Amino acid sequence: VGVVLLKRLEDALADGDSIHAVIKGSAINNDGAGRMSYAAPGLEGQARVIRAAQVMAEVEPETISYVEAHGTGTSLGDPIEVSALTEAFRAGTDRRGFCALGSVKTNVGHLNTASGIAGFIKAVLALERRAIPPTLHFRRPNPQIDFPASPFFVNTEPVAWESNGGPRRAAVHSFGLGGTNAHVILEEAPAPQPTTSSRPIQMLILSARSAAALEAATDRLAAHLAAHPEVDLADVAYTLHVGRRAFGHRRIALAASREEAVRVLAERDPRRVFTAAPGDRETPQALAPVLELEAGPDQEHFV
Repeated sequence: VGVVLLKRLEDALADGDSIHAVIKGSAINNDGAGRMSYAAPGLEGQARVIRAAQVMAEVEPETISYVEAHGTGTSLGDPIEVSALTEAFRAGTDRRGFCALGSVKTNVGHLNTASGIAGFIKAVLALERRAIPPTLHFRRPNPQIDFPASPFFVNTEPVAWESNGGPRRAAVHSFGLGGTNAHVILEEAPAPQPTTSSRPIQMLILSARSAAALEAATDRLAAHLAAHPEVDLADVAYTLHVGRRAFGHRRIALAASREEAVRVLAERDPRRVFTAAPGDRETPQALAPVLELEAGPDQEHFV
């Protein structure tokens, strides 16, 4: 089983969601009547579905720099798939050897009906991390595949994914028994819009099932903030507030910056860090004075 969450791009942007990649277009067909046999892949049907997805996505083949192939690993399936890809790409470009080719099957084997979504997820992660993963265990090409004359090469080492002046794009190709072919065009997610915090001080909320787990969670948060200077403290505070379950052992830390948060979490000064456990009878009123001290007399206070 493989699961992905799909949402209209305009809605995801409006809601400020984390976007991993964008589906530019897709196509499916069935060429069962034109195949040699029930299990044999069909060249023309695959070429048609690849080109249909490119047209729907309104992208030129030359702008696609990685293809996550079905990759049967058979002497019959792979030459037909590469031939179909070449035929479809040749409708828009004569360039050779510019598009990396790979298949997740070299990592995890054939996942049967979930093989297509596994390749889809791999391509999404490659776009998100801006890296083209290697095709494992590749030694030499099938002699029936003319790679030098095609737009493709088999990538055998992890490489940084260069943008070449435009958005990074990938294609995912999959086909199955009985004539079904599917092709999806993916594009890297748009750069997130910068946000500004409305609060001078952020409240970091942690909770756990035990005191020991709470201490470990505090250490992990401090280590993560120290190791990732690019994170926005307001985003971290928001995620901790609305994206985590609440348990009995709780802790609140106050900080105005990422660097300050690392120090506060490490020192655990009770004037800056409030901890409560199940059974506590009193709730000390310690936050307001701290906030006044940090925010200043002319800034809004938050309890």
